[in-house]
This record gives sequence, structure tokens and C-alpha cells, in this order.
Amino acid sequence: MIIVSLALFLSPGIRASCQEDLHCGWVFEQGSRVDGHKLETSLVKGDKLSSYNLSLFHSIKLCCTPKEYHEISEAVLADSNGALDKEIEISSGDITYALLRLEAKNGVNRYLAMQRTSHSTFVKDETTVTDAFILVYMEGKATIPELRAIFSKKNR
Repeated sequence: MIIVSLALFLSPGIRASCQEDLHCGWVFEQGSRVDGHKLETSLVKGDKLSSYNLSLFHSIKLCCTPKEYHEISEAVLADSNGALDKEIEISSGDITYALLRLEAKNGVNRYLAMQRTSHSTFVKDETTVTDAFILVYMEGKATIPELRAIFSKKNR
């Protein structure tokens, strides 16, 4: 998946200031209650993203409990209420795929994507976790079709 190639370097706990107004913004925070489940945190800024028409790419890959997944899914659904464009797939009340174009801030387009990558039970640090997913916040001039190509549902 292109997400892996975009993650040119890891920067745990970095949070983009434009995420503060999102319902799911807390997931990106260092020290959030899901920190122990984070597998990867990637932040890429600037020229490295120009070929994708993006200026900021902040992704978090998580494995979490069903309750945590539902809570994060609900937060992303709340963010979708104000989205200018959205594609959402839901299964058993939780998001399996979402691509949202949010209201621009300071003249910059903002996007939020979420994709479930697995749904199987295993134990991590004595906690049963069942859901692995990627949550991505982006800024730039990319269009929804361009982002759809990056977050192709075929890669699930």
C-alpha cells in the first residue's frame, strides 16, 4: 500500500495542529489512552509529498479492543457529519472504510481516511485486541479521486 511508501520516517506522538478540532483528533495525541496499541505513527511534510498533491500526511496504525475501535469509529462518524465529501462503509455498526474531505482551514484542504486492515482476535500485552486499522489525516490540494487511488479499497 502506498501508505507504507509515504511513511518515509517515523515521528511518534507528533500531532498536526489542524487535527485539534476533529472528534478523532485525540487518537493522534501522544499520551492518548490508545497509545499502548499504536503500532506505527508516521508524519511526512513538505516536498516529499508533492507528487501526491499533499503537504501533510499523518498516519497512525493501531490494534485495539473492540470497545476502543467502536469509540474511534464513532468519532470518525461524528467528523463525517461536517464533511464536504465522504465515502463510508460500515459493518456491524463500525467503520471499515472512510474517506472524508473536511472543510478547508486557512485555505488548505483537509482530509481524513480510516481503513480497517484486519478483524481477528489475538492478545497483545495481555489485552485481547481484535481490530487493526489505519487512521490518516492529510492536508493539501489532492482531489478525492487522487486520494481514492492512494487508499484503494482493493488493498484491504
